[in-house]
Amino acid sequence: MLHIKPTNPAENIKETKEHTTGEILAIFNNVFGTTATLLDTTKKVYDLVISIAEEIEANKAIEPVLDLKSKLCLSIAIRFKAEEYIINKVTDANFHTNIWSKETGKIIGQYKTEFPNDKKRLKFSIENLMTAENLHLNSFMYEPLMDLSEDHLLTLYKDIKS
Repeated sequence: MLHIKPTNPAENIKETKEHTTGEILAIFNNVFGTTATLLDTTKKVYDLVISIAEEIEANKAIEPVLDLKSKLCLSIAIRFKAEEYIINKVTDANFHTNIWSKETGKIIGQYKTEFPNDKKRLKFSIENLMTAENLHLNSFMYEPLMDLSEDHLLTLYKDIKS
């Protein structure tokens, strides 16, 4: 869910942009033995993440302090946008179809190989460093996310998005 993946029927993997909140809720309820519900289970998770990131960016002047949930959502949106850009830019359209671990690092590696002199490489390296730290949700990984400036995250989101 945290990487841009294509459909892979052999591995029973849906394209990242097709996963719904209902699918995530079903996993959550199964794992935690709960019966939580949502009003709309058809929302696409990718669209929801990007929508919330855009809302955070638009409301920055109104609500200057981001909470942990907002920082997490921005980090996921940054990763989505960076991977999307790279996947669409590299010449081999199918290079990422069989990457099953360390996805972002391998995707950025492909970009660096094909575009060794592109100045965007630095932004992608920063993205890989920051979001890799932020998206691990075990207890010892909250501190780096809390310590990270919301301005820095928002600036990176805007840079990666543009």
